[in-house]
Amino acid sequence: MDYDEDQVLTDYVWSHGYNYMTELEQFGQKAVLARFKAEKSSPVMAQKILEQWGHLNDKGVNEALSKGVAQFQLAVRDRVLRDHPEIVNRCPSCKRVVRTPTAKQCHWCFHEWRKEI
Repeated sequence: MDYDEDQVLTDYVWSHGYNYMTELEQFGQKAVLARFKAEKSSPVMAQKILEQWGHLNDKGVNEALSKGVAQFQLAVRDRVLRDHPEIVNRCPSCKRVVRTPTAKQCHWCFHEWRKEI
């Protein structure tokens, strides 16, 4: 498994940084997930998902997503990490980003720091 710091950080913030996102970023994240889920659903269910969670009529969300999901995710990641660098949990041994903010074992080098003070 290759380690791509940019992708790992993007995935980490996307998965664990919701509370650090602005309201617009949170709405954008919900819209991305809803729109993806709607693509995989029946037409009737897709309409319900999009109406409730897709933020289709939200000008700010649509503008934020206008350059694509990947660009939106990068912008959110960069802003969250700039304002809250403390959210990233790194292995004390290899310095790579671990899976969760509370992880005590690295899935890259398998170092464990549960017993460390």
